[in-house]
Amino acid sequence: MLPLLFSIGTINFYSLGLFLAIGFFLSAFFIWRRLKELGIDEEKVIDLIILAALVGLVFARIFFIIQNISLLGVNPTRWLLISKYPGLSFWGAVGGIFLAVYWFSLRQNLDFWQLADEFVYGMMPFLILSQIGAFFDGTGFGKPTTMPWGIYVAGSLLKRQPLPLVMAVGFFVLWLFLLRIERHWRTWDWYKTKTHGLMAIGFGFLAMLINFLVAIWRDNLLYWYWLEISLSLILAGLLLGIIYLRSGRRQVGKIREKKRKSR
Repeated sequence: MLPLLFSIGTINFYSLGLFLAIGFFLSAFFIWRRLKELGIDEEKVIDLIILAALVGLVFARIFFIIQNISLLGVNPTRWLLISKYPGLSFWGAVGGIFLAVYWFSLRQNLDFWQLADEFVYGMMPFLILSQIGAFFDGTGFGKPTTMPWGIYVAGSLLKRQPLPLVMAVGFFVLWLFLLRIERHWRTWDWYKTKTHGLMAIGFGFLAMLINFLVAIWRDNLLYWYWLEISLSLILAGLLLGIIYLRSGRRQVGKIREKKRKSR
């Protein structure tokens, strides 16, 4: 692992911070370009990017505090001092970003699902690079393993599951898949309504499946271990159900049933 890249005097440059910064600027550029192509005013796009980043950061910290309340305690000082008590929740950040997008869509009278679809594509570099940064930082590794892909982490005498690397590869494959189907999903016969949101909901469904597999290997406290596994499956099932409801197949089935009964 390489958590510290180099130092200039008393200033340290960390690998996680570098990858987060690169990922943020790449994703900000992709989101700016995609939303600008939709005809949204450039200043509003920049405002949305900044808002999403800030809300995502706040929610990432809040979720981390909730997950680690037994370690941080009910102590606002520890909650706020990120440099002294570091830690952010990956999924908390993702949830905060989409919450900001939803609020912005309401304020600007825009289609939330269309914005969410564009954000999914734009966010992928940040999601991938944040996991690569966590890998080099040595954080987020899973249970001890004897498998060939196990990696030694500082402070551990046993090889551990390289979960950040698994997540990075999983998100990269997911990104390629979404880019491949971006121009074709409107032609799918089973998706009758052709409404926006399929990419965002589909991303959530596949991401929860990836997280389910990773959660099995995660070295969490017993309570959060089973809770994360259960929530990943529950959310994946809910998102799959939402895709079905938004596809219009249910309405088509009802129409066919009415025609059959009227005969």
